[in-house]
Amino acid sequence: MRKNADPDFRAKANCIGNVRGLPLGLDLVKDRRARTPDPDLALKVARECLRLGMMTSVVRGGLGVFRIAPPLTIEPQEIDLGLEIFDKALATALH
Repeated sequence: MRKNADPDFRAKANCIGNVRGLPLGLDLVKDRRARTPDPDLALKVARECLRLGMMTSVVRGGLGVFRIAPPLTIEPQEIDLGLEIFDKALATALH
């Protein structure tokens, strides 16, 4: 999953400051250079992912960290679907 998400998602949107770990953590930021967290964007993306059928979470405390925690038994096509949903949700939240 990480191989598919990093650096692809960073290249698509300047609001992604970092991609790390499992569960996958994406720092959603207002400015990648300053790494100013964007918790409002993270919440919008999480709500849009849920609307599209993927449950996710956002780290509380104003950090703007968006979490994706797939099961260990996830299939490659499910990873692709999840990344597609995230991509659509991010695009919707940014516009």
